[in-house]
Amino acid sequence: MPELPEVETVRRDLRRGVSGALIDRVEVLDDRPLRDSPAGVFARSLRGRRFTGFARRGKYLLCTLSSGETLVIHLRMTAPGKRWSSTCG
Repeated sequence: MPELPEVETVRRDLRRGVSGALIDRVEVLDDRPLRDSPAGVFARSLRGRRFTGFARRGKYLLCTLSSGETLVIHLRMTAPGKRWSSTCG
């Protein structure tokens, strides 16, 4: 389980790496955490949005999107490697 400093590091890395980036592709590797939302619906709902802010509440990452929605992420048992690419602009 990642500790708070590790979650904060991921938040800062996201802010530096993808703030303002357009989400043009979403790949759902494990749809179990999505609960009642089919993976395709979830992916389509994110495409075309931009990341506008990043915050942390405990061990949850809050990614604000240009739509005004917030993507909530919990790192579970391991902190993720950098799995994003960005061409901001």
